[in-house]
Amino acid sequence: MFLFLLLLGNSFKTFIVIITGNELFSKMVIGYDGSDHSRRALRIAIDLAKKYGSEVLVVTVIDVSTVPGDPNAIRIVSETANQVVAEASEILSREGIPHRTFVRQGDPSTEIVKVAEENKADLVVVGSRGLSSLKRIILGSVSQGVLNRSKIPVLVVK
Repeated sequence: MFLFLLLLGNSFKTFIVIITGNELFSKMVIGYDGSDHSRRALRIAIDLAKKYGSEVLVVTVIDVSTVPGDPNAIRIVSETANQVVAEASEILSREGIPHRTFVRQGDPSTEIVKVAEENKADLVVVGSRGLSSLKRIILGSVSQGVLNRSKIPVLVVK
């Protein structure tokens, strides 16, 4: 059920929209990096998946621009990324949530949105992270990047 407010002249009109069935949020993408914020986002995604019978697509992205060019470093980061999605997969399996996992390389916000588009997802769920002010100015945050790029609803979890 959703509540919408419509401003007509100087007064508000309230509309309640009830959506039945599993049409809403049948497939959700979650950007997951193992941080506290992404773990909270995963909990929210699990709650929504149970409510709507959704499939959850877990995406972990290796930002190669932050990894030294040493092949050994890339291997270690790739192994870590696989462990991160395995952790999310284990949690989702315990909860009985149908899911798939993806490990991508590139810009995290771009790759999260690509997975959502490629799989025709209905919702993207990401954690909000407290980047330093300077880093946010220079790089922007992943959640902000997803919000700017996504054509579908995005839920940012604090």
